[in-house]
Amino acid sequence: MNPGTGDVIQELGKKIADTNIIVATLAIQCLEKLASGLRQPFAPYVQSTLPALIEKSKERKQTVVDAIRATTDAYFAAAGCDMTAIGDHYFTGATHKNPQVRAESHHFLRRCLAVIPTRPGKGDIKRYADQLKAGLEDGDAGVREAAAECLGTLSKLVTPKVLDPFIEGVEKLKLDKIAEYSEKATIKAKAAPKPRAPAPAAAPSKPRPRPRAPPKAAPAPTSSPVVEDDAPAGVSANLPPHIRKKLEASARAAAIKKAQREGRPIDDLLPPPEPVSAPVAPKPAAPKRPVAAAPPARKPAAPAAAAGKPRGAVKAGASEAVKLRFANDESLDEKIASALPAAVLESLASAKWKDRMEAMDQLREFLGDEAARGSGVHPELVVRQLSRKPGWKESNFQVSARAFQLIAWMAGEDELDFNTGAAALSVPALVDKLGDIKLKGPAGDALTAIAERFSLQFVVGLTLDPIRAQKSPKVVADCLTWLNTQLLEFGVQGVGLRAVADMARDAGLQSSNAQTRATAVTLMGTLRRAVGPAVMDLVGDLNSQLVQLLDTEFARVSDQAMPEPTRTQRSAAASK
Repeated sequence: MNPGTGDVIQELGKKIADTNIIVATLAIQCLEKLASGLRQPFAPYVQSTLPALIEKSKERKQTVVDAIRATTDAYFAAAGCDMTAIGDHYFTGATHKNPQVRAESHHFLRRCLAVIPTRPGKGDIKRYADQLKAGLEDGDAGVREAAAECLGTLSKLVTPKVLDPFIEGVEKLKLDKIAEYSEKATIKAKAAPKPRAPAPAAAPSKPRPRPRAPPKAAPAPTSSPVVEDDAPAGVSANLPPHIRKKLEASARAAAIKKAQREGRPIDDLLPPPEPVSAPVAPKPAAPKRPVAAAPPARKPAAPAAAAGKPRGAVKAGASEAVKLRFANDESLDEKIASALPAAVLESLASAKWKDRMEAMDQLREFLGDEAARGSGVHPELVVRQLSRKPGWKESNFQVSARAFQLIAWMAGEDELDFNTGAAALSVPALVDKLGDIKLKGPAGDALTAIAERFSLQFVVGLTLDPIRAQKSPKVVADCLTWLNTQLLEFGVQGVGLRAVADMARDAGLQSSNAQTRATAVTLMGTLRRAVGPAVMDLVGDLNSQLVQLLDTEFARVSDQAMPEPTRTQRSAAASK
């Protein structure tokens, strides 16, 4: 590109907003020619001049609109048909106050989707689908039509099977229009690779090499490593303990989610309650840790903490056992159908989110009336229904919020027999949403209500594995923050702090994310306030950097006592 061409492009970009339509149109046409001729060298100027083109698309003169369409298409080609080059600008235009700008933005996205060489990822699909779904409800008919046409192209690009979950709740007439546009749409992306049907049939072709395998007796050695009984399939007992715990928790959480999604019982998949035990006194040998003069100070402090300091002692006792009343019940469907109104069940399965939300309100009202008459529906049946329809993967946050509020209400009602089984079925789904900005409030309130009904130790025992299984560092950080708040509000009496410390170490302190480590350090500071200097005996071996972070936090809170509990817990006997 010749020197000075960049300055020309910038000057032309300034003329896009000119009040003289002829000047603006000529400037836009010049930019289109430059983008088409320069191609890749023009790409750096796309970001600086595209916003003005989108803003100018509010003009009603067709000559201007046609020039803008041709120029934006040339821009996209100059950017290498890269969706990231236009993504943010599309969303800016799609939310513009002028309906014509919104409609033209949808048209621009449609044209880009038609020419991209590869399909977008699921994250991008969700972003575009959410915005286009909102466009279907726009007050302007042109915007609605443009959004439907764009969704049709997107459906042709990624296949309806991939797109349908992201546009759940759209009216049938609009879905039909999207399908119609999908049939008419043309795309350049290659067709998705079809599943390989010959794969299962490839097995019969393997008998030929069999004669070449004389050492066939070798696959049955008697000295193969033995995996412990409690280790899930595929998890070796020879792995380091903290890695093995993480793998076991992840496998168990995945199995529970799959069983809940398929409506199967999860009795055998639930983790056993964490044992409640007092912090173990430190071993006679000083721990090998790069902390100067620390071991001699910890020896005399540990017996005092274990002996019964009010702020650090943890009573030993049996945690509430999970009792599923309707486990492996073959007549579960009939019991749910007879217990809950048919209209509510039908609305919970509706494709429209407003119907599902109204059904949640009707269900809450129905359960309240039944409880007032003394013939309440068993909450475990309700939770099992919620796990099916609308399901824990409900796409609308308002419906999910209603479901979590219903669980919190049932846990707080004395008239309802909200048992440990209903709690155990709810907790994994609630933990998953602690990292959702829109649902962390209702999910946290429901977990707190369950803890108040039974005990904090019971809830903590059910949450540790789901927290370990979280893959997002942000979700883990939010879970640790929630747990720290619960310990401060309920107190640590009865809570198995060693299990909490193990989880904080495995999921938090050893995380590669700085925010997650910081929240784990804060949680360990709360444990330091609870048990005193002996807290380091709960942590285990850590690298010197983490030890330094913990020592800094412990020094900060060393003179702070645990606050008085502001929440109460019912006894285990009262919950039976």
